Amino acid sequence: MVIADDPDLLVDRFVCYAESNGCSVERLSYANACRRLSISRAGSSVRVEPVVPMLLRLPSSNPWADDESQFHRAERCSLVWAAAALSSSPAINRPDAFGFSSQFALSTAVVKSRAGLRVDAPESYSSEVPEPLGPSSEWWLERQEDRRTIAWSMREDAAGPFRAARVRPGFVLRTYTVVGDRSFVDIPGTSDVEIGQSSIELCKGLGVAFATVTWRWYASEQTAEFARLNPHPTIGDVGAAWAGVAPKLLSELLQ
Repeated sequence: MVIADDPDLLVDRFVCYAESNGCSVERLSYANACRRLSISRAGSSVRVEPVVPMLLRLPSSNPWADDESQFHRAERCSLVWAAAALSSSPAINRPDAFGFSSQFALSTAVVKSRAGLRVDAPESYSSEVPEPLGPSSEWWLERQEDRRTIAWSMREDAAGPFRAARVRPGFVLRTYTVVGDRSFVDIPGTSDVEIGQSSIELCKGLGVAFATVTWRWYASEQTAEFARLNPHPTIGDVGAAWAGVAPKLLSELLQ
């Protein structure tokens, strides 16, 4: 069972892949999943029906919806997430005690701390453009409204609030998609076992089973710095790694 609101190109491609490999896939929106799933309790035992593997995706949202619509959306999400959390079947993106995204946070520093990585640079949060904590050429701003990243030098027309941090220049980005105990790189022909293993361990430390992990790779130093993690990647985030990701997702659900 795949629970995802439209549009979701990653789910489209996964459903096609699973069906081409002989699997019967039921794709449901959150609204329809509420009508399909049930939770029953007898004493200390809980049963979720139907008993099928589940792949959950982020529900759609409409920040302009009225209060009544927002309430019904919250109720639908609560039922689906409770069923996925209590189901005895394999589930990808299974909610846990921390929520749907486990211990993930939008702050890179918080993610590093929770994953056991060294936090070696401060982050700044401000309603206005914050002053650089280091060389201005290495100071970057992330708009909290749309998560767009801009250089401090391009700050003139930017509207806050902001998250800001220092990023050393001279890197290329490498993105690894983690599914369970495997990682897949987005650049064909590129393989770095150490960074891939670090990506797996980072996700494991956060309680995330399916995510993209992006690193800043400094070729001159042969070092990598953690940049960001996305616990709900799109097909664009996964990129060329999809060829390995699709079969691994399917095997995780069929285990």
